[in-house]
Amino acid sequence: MITVKADTAALLTKLQAYPAAFTSFMEEQVKIEAKGGIRDAIKLTPPGKVGAGNRAVIKDVRGVFIPVRLKGYRVITKAFGHPIKPVRVATKERWPDAEGIYAGRIRKKTGGKISRGQKQAYYVASAKVTAVTTRRRKGVGRLASGWMAAAQKVGVKVPQWIARHRVSNGAVTEDKKTSSYTLSATNRVRYGGRVGITRVAERVKQLRAGKLERRLPYALRAVLKKVNL
Repeated sequence: MITVKADTAALLTKLQAYPAAFTSFMEEQVKIEAKGGIRDAIKLTPPGKVGAGNRAVIKDVRGVFIPVRLKGYRVITKAFGHPIKPVRVATKERWPDAEGIYAGRIRKKTGGKISRGQKQAYYVASAKVTAVTTRRRKGVGRLASGWMAAAQKVGVKVPQWIARHRVSNGAVTEDKKTSSYTLSATNRVRYGGRVGITRVAERVKQLRAGKLERRLPYALRAVLKKVNL
């Protein structure tokens, strides 16, 4: 779980002489930063785009399984070393639980590569490989949905492939005080730390700090002019 905050700390030293006059200004600036921060977080959170996510799923699934057509039987043509009339004998799948195998491998995925965990390939029925792929593609966007609660709070539109997931994957808190205003966005997706969500949060902070520094002088001049200070 990772939390990103947009607050007025950088503004307080500049505005402490006029706390009452600038309360609404500070709130406005935080909301601007929050909107920008959430847009950046969604953009930077893997996979970034639904097409990239779908391709990553296919790559991961094929990294574990080799799809094959299983006949479900084998033909016996000899018995005790002697030729016999061909007889069909039913066979069982060696790895029938494709979803369970994949779930185990994805939990142990490190970096951007998934492994089978064994030298021998998993030869699995094509239909089951397709089923695993289809189900996993539905999960594309779940990590980014951890920012959705905050996006709704500040009015940022979220793409459908992210919005299809639960808002409860994230949280947003608001703290209003006389001299400060803070919005905190928390990404609660449980595997976020394992797949780099902390790095995303740090990058968002860096981006917003630079943009705020460039924008702040213009915003301050505008509000000073507005209140005739």
